[in-house]
Amino acid sequence: MAVELENNYSEEDKDVIIEIRNLKKYFPIQKGIFKKTVAHVKAVDDVSIKIKRGETVALVGESGCGKSTLGRCVMKIYDSTEGEINYYPKKAIKDKKKLDIANIEREYLAKLREEIQMIFQDPYSSLNPRMNILEILSEPFRFHSKKWTKEEIRDRVEYLLEAVGLRSSYLTRFPHEFSGGQLQRIAIARALALNPDIIVADEPVSALDVSIQGQIINLMKKLQKDLGLTYLFISHNLALVDRIADRIVVMYLGKVMEVAATSELVSNIKHPYTKALLSAVPIADPTIKQKRIILSGNIPSPSNPPTGCVFHTRCPYAKEKCKVEVPVLQEVVDGHQVACHFSEKLNLQKINL
Repeated sequence: MAVELENNYSEEDKDVIIEIRNLKKYFPIQKGIFKKTVAHVKAVDDVSIKIKRGETVALVGESGCGKSTLGRCVMKIYDSTEGEINYYPKKAIKDKKKLDIANIEREYLAKLREEIQMIFQDPYSSLNPRMNILEILSEPFRFHSKKWTKEEIRDRVEYLLEAVGLRSSYLTRFPHEFSGGQLQRIAIARALALNPDIIVADEPVSALDVSIQGQIINLMKKLQKDLGLTYLFISHNLALVDRIADRIVVMYLGKVMEVAATSELVSNIKHPYTKALLSAVPIADPTIKQKRIILSGNIPSPSNPPTGCVFHTRCPYAKEKCKVEVPVLQEVVDGHQVACHFSEKLNLQKINL
């Protein structure tokens, strides 16, 4: 059942499940014996994104671009500095049809954890080594609900293991007895325990062998189809993102550079940074030759970002305007947004994936 939204939403926005508005997350830099704040690391700087129910939105970019920080703000692991993260659940949480995660009252936080779950990058460190699999997967039920009996919890845990392709006989084993791929399946099962609406997947396959990565991606796609999940998928691997994402959000130095449907982004690149990222994706076909774009210079410090367009210090097309004026993220094609002063004038060729 669709959630009743505010009057300023258009008809097409009624399927929105998460709307991030002008989100900022600054980390203070402190010095001296009195820990005086002298500057801030602008990890996420004025980001606005909409995520529709049932879709997969991928956040991509180089290390340090702010994509993982954004995901942790959505999970309320980090407190946001400014902005809103509006969540529209299927059913009202208590008396709330909308929750602003960035400014949520503490009384709603436990319920929010049931609705939004996270898969962390490293399954080895995200699972308690002193607990067996039955204890790990039973923990969400013990914490969030007092109504489940031991028998009901065990039945549910066995169902979860089966859903992620593991045997119920593994319940008495400990994390060190599993491979990386099996551990990530267990982490996914734990995230699914309370039937969440949204899963934030932070580099969920980067710690796994390439042969296992495809299996986990296929599993996540199957679970999404079967359970109607919404994914915020964080990754630096654009080849994997191409397989799972409906839309891609490209981030650089805490800001959004480009947003588009996956097929549209690959075939109609509008931002030079996106083209550089896509050119770095390896191609399995030896007959296809693709020139790698090497960006000059290093990524500027997020504590002291460049004026104007934050990408202008590495952009081969930068002009004087780029150094002084911040480009606005605007729609250039239906559903395709880009933050570049000269996006319409640049002729960026298609990249093969």
